[in-house]
Amino acid sequence: MRCPSLALPASLLTLALLAGCSADAEPAAGPPGSPPTGSAAPSASGSPAPTPDASASAPATTSAASASPVPTEAPAGESAEAFIRRWLALEFQMGVTGGTEAFLRVSRGCVSCERTAAAIRGFYRRGGYVRGGRGEIERLKRLPSKEGYVVLLADLSYEPTVYRKSSGSSESRLRGGPTTRKLTLDREDGEWNMFEFTNYRTRLP
Repeated sequence: MRCPSLALPASLLTLALLAGCSADAEPAAGPPGSPPTGSAAPSASGSPAPTPDASASAPATTSAASASPVPTEAPAGESAEAFIRRWLALEFQMGVTGGTEAFLRVSRGCVSCERTAAAIRGFYRRGGYVRGGRGEIERLKRLPSKEGYVVLLADLSYEPTVYRKSSGSSESRLRGGPTTRKLTLDREDGEWNMFEFTNYRTRLP
């Protein structure tokens, strides 16, 4: 499978899409939110020579130690916005620890969430890691929703991410920046659940 050439948001969903890319694929350059650019090139001696990523003002250094545990139990009277903030925190926690259970517990039936979790599990199983990638809400807009669901557009901002797919791969990075997601929530036993999330190409006005 070749890497996608279109610009992608710098989030764990991006890593899930890139997880199956062939090692020799070169992603096209793009604005913030494009695929990683930190692959190493061989030097004359045959050793990899690091390639700096000038587009990232500072490397993402957030480690598992700095990821505070996020409550998985829904607080009483939790709003949809509060749930999305908690879900983003669980997404970040999953990335920097490799533990997917808490994230999937609030993402039941979400196919894209399951694919993202599977990619992260694969990284850690092969000796890789993820550093950084915390997402923050900038704006939310509720869309017309079908019965039983709440649909929102969320303008998000992600910090830069540094990752390795395996212990033997070179370190790569996603540059961070803005992205917009379409989020579909439902409620089960009075608690919010992320039923679906997809990337949306247009920022909110």
